[in-house]
Amino acid sequence: MRHKLTDDEMAVYRAPFPTPESRRPTWRFPNELPIAGEPADVYATMERAHAALATATYPKLLFAAEPGGLVSPAFALELAGKLKDCQFVKLGDGIHFLQEDHPETIGRSVAAFIADVESRSGKNAA
Repeated sequence: MRHKLTDDEMAVYRAPFPTPESRRPTWRFPNELPIAGEPADVYATMERAHAALATATYPKLLFAAEPGGLVSPAFALELAGKLKDCQFVKLGDGIHFLQEDHPETIGRSVAAFIADVESRSGKNAA
């Protein structure tokens, strides 16, 4: 993040993980991120997911920030260009926890995206 979380904000993030055992998945998860093609099985899964997204016709919304964490803005823009019905939102400055640095923009973008999808499908928001 580009800003420091308050103690109250950190408490919300920590609440579901009060013990070392409950925190094990949060330690393990970063070790499974596909970086430079490794771990190979995770990278292959990600490649399959990207291929599936490229053929999917449902609407998509993709956010990116500069410099980005694991996903560079250039990669995100390239991916968005390969996807059918994908709206791309460049947020500006950010690394990984974009919802913390750009909550208002993300919230407004998601609301507009939902309204657009509903209007195209003929559904009225209740």
